[in-house]
Amino acid sequence: MKLEVKVNFDFGKLANAIPEFIKQYTSDYARESAEGSKSIIDSGALQPLGVVAQKMRKNEGFPVAPPLKKTGKLYKSIKQEGDKVQMLAYGLLHNDGHKTHPKSAIPNVDVVARPFIKPVIKTRKKIGANFLKNVRKALRK
Repeated sequence: MKLEVKVNFDFGKLANAIPEFIKQYTSDYARESAEGSKSIIDSGALQPLGVVAQKMRKNEGFPVAPPLKKTGKLYKSIKQEGDKVQMLAYGLLHNDGHKTHPKSAIPNVDVVARPFIKPVIKTRKKIGANFLKNVRKALRK
């Protein structure tokens, strides 16, 4: 009796293609994270400003809402660059929360964390599904 095995996949082809798939995945994820971050800021879903911050904004002629969009500089700086999300450095401080610097205008104040850096979940699932589709396609002979 003779046994014959046929293979309908090629790991070599997949191994050659994986770096490009990963590059595409991380690039898509960064783009969606930048767009998702902006949409979260626009949505008004973040914790509102405190009373003092609202008064300061009014006195300075800035809109009270939404948080993180006082001058628009942070918002405009959020963008994808390759496989990274770039923004002004203080964006991460607002995302994670922090204490103000002792020499700032209002020292020793806790800035509430307003986590806005993330992709839209629906889109994140689509990016993952696309990655898996590419892997399956590359496996075929």
